[in-house]
Amino acid sequence: MTVKQMKTVKTLIEAMPWIRRFWGKVMVIQPDGVTAHSPRLRDLLAADVTLLRMVGMQPVVVDGAGAAGGFAGLIEKHGATPASHQVAAGETAAVVAALPDLLADEKVPVLDAGEAPLQLAGELAATAHAEKLVLMNDAGGLLVEQAHETLILPECDLSTLGALTAAGKVAPDVQLQLAAVRRALEAGVASAHIIDGRVEHALLLEVLTDAGCGTKIIPAGAVAATAMPL
Repeated sequence: MTVKQMKTVKTLIEAMPWIRRFWGKVMVIQPDGVTAHSPRLRDLLAADVTLLRMVGMQPVVVDGAGAAGGFAGLIEKHGATPASHQVAAGETAAVVAALPDLLADEKVPVLDAGEAPLQLAGELAATAHAEKLVLMNDAGGLLVEQAHETLILPECDLSTLGALTAAGKVAPDVQLQLAAVRRALEAGVASAHIIDGRVEHALLLEVLTDAGCGTKIIPAGAVAATAMPL
């Protein structure tokens, strides 16, 4: 067996417990930053989303500004069946009620949220009792000011995040993302993730590997997960 083959097998084995843990779980994914505009990165993200669906997870993509139709086509190209839906203001409850139909027959819901994709993503994750909310940015995760330098925070809970925000250590341009994160976690979502959309296959790295690819945020007082899920 070659070194490359060994690495491939190791990666597949590493993914197994995560697939088992998240099988059948809803994950709300909202692409932003360069991922929202780069054809190559959108195509790679569509491949990631399709793979998650094929191994039994239930990803829901919330896109914006009329881009959802194009993403649905990418999902279809990679072998899954998209379920496109345009969401008007105030329709979150109706979308949640329709999710079983949108997810039926292994379909991937692709929701066009117009100018408010972050708000819909947070609200949808909260009301649909999603397992995860996954957001993307171009900064590598959540940046915080620590000891005169800017660092990517690998993991924190809502209490720590609130303290950092109150102290002015979190950049103001992520406040919409953090509002979506707070809405989701306070409603019972197990974790929220702000991942590096510039990295190829960032979604798979975050969901199916030990390493991750950004910042994981958990509810206040929650115990951080061990490297390997039960």
